[in-house]
Amino acid sequence: MLWALLCVATLTAHDFTSSQAKLTIAGAEASFWLTCDIDAIALGTSPSADSRELAKQLAALSAQEQAQCWQQVEDYLERRIRLRFDGEPVPLELLPNNHRANQDSFFGIRAEFRAVVPANWQAVTVFASRALPALDLQVICDGATLWGGIVPKGIESPAVAPGGGVLHVIRNYVVLGFLHIIPRGLDHILFVLGLFLLTPHIRPLISQVTAFTLAHTFSLALAVFGVVRLSDRWVETLIAASLVYIGVENLRVNKVKRRRLAFVFAFGLLHGMGFAGIILHGWTPKSEQVSGLLAFNVGVELGQLAVLFVAYLLTRQLIKNPVHMQRLKWSGSWVIAMAGATMLVTRLI
Repeated sequence: MLWALLCVATLTAHDFTSSQAKLTIAGAEASFWLTCDIDAIALGTSPSADSRELAKQLAALSAQEQAQCWQQVEDYLERRIRLRFDGEPVPLELLPNNHRANQDSFFGIRAEFRAVVPANWQAVTVFASRALPALDLQVICDGATLWGGIVPKGIESPAVAPGGGVLHVIRNYVVLGFLHIIPRGLDHILFVLGLFLLTPHIRPLISQVTAFTLAHTFSLALAVFGVVRLSDRWVETLIAASLVYIGVENLRVNKVKRRRLAFVFAFGLLHGMGFAGIILHGWTPKSEQVSGLLAFNVGVELGQLAVLFVAYLLTRQLIKNPVHMQRLKWSGSWVIAMAGATMLVTRLI
């Protein structure tokens, strides 16, 4: 938990910006593109640098120096992006992109790759290292959208197969739901730990987890089917505020009351809106939306149960001693409240 507090200044459960990406497979050829700050990569600087200044720096270089910068882009991206068919990587060729896209960019903001598709392939995956943003990925094969969603940075996408049907959708979204909690859902992990710290005993813990689960399942369904949709920025900010509340509330009470369950349910609605950001972009075909939504929820619940299981294993000896458990509750709740406050400030800036 101390590690979590130290990391929240740079980590969030969901990135406010992600890199648009599309994999298109047609016959024996695949094309892949993603948006990224190519100028920053070419100059080896931070993407947060002023884009116009980067474009000016590149424009002032000689043709040979510009070619060297482009070579750096090729080396950088080809090392950090992997396209695998049936588990085997295929070479990616970065297509030339040496024209000025607009006044704010010299090399442009869209990198395009080409690859040869192996015969009789069964499944394909896409991976981008943690050096790149999360991928808002869409996979298309012979004109049909096979899969779409957010792939967290440093995580390989689910295996996508042509004509996989409902079972394939279920498997993919169970995996996505789990990964959204572990390892990327730091704020969701802290919230679940906050529920655990108030009382690790099974009945009151089940009542809290049930309220939270019902709420986020309900709001996730509303968001996915377009009934209600809130700004991602404000959802993430309010989720951070929920951590502050849970941490402080744990310091004030010693048992689960109705008011606590009401607040847990309300915050569950917010967390469900946060989950929605993962699956709203490039969603599966409409005929498979319900199965995908249910599968994603199953993955989320498996992730939450894994967090609770690990928390129990680490504290089962302390639970037997009320004094030690009270100390853990006090210190852990302070960490959660402080982590939530740090996230809150970060997301408001």
